[in-house]
Amino acid sequence: LTQSGGGTADALAVRISYENLLTNLGKENFLIVMTDGESGMPRQLKSIVERIKSESKVRLLALGLGPGTDSVRRNYPRGVA
Repeated sequence: LTQSGGGTADALAVRISYENLLTNLGKENFLIVMTDGESGMPRQLKSIVERIKSESKVRLLALGLGPGTDSVRRNYPRGVA
């Protein structure tokens, strides 16, 4: 998902993906995020990441692809840029 004016609507994508995963949890559950830029929704992203961490039902991993993805390390508990 993208939004006009730059940035990625990653918080929305992470929330929707997480809620979809909750409807069909298995023994081991992962949500893997791949991004090539900064979050366009930093406050909302922080909120959904905190929710995922606190509920402990899904392991959240993030990969930043390319330059300008250092924020992945800050925004996700297991983030690699």
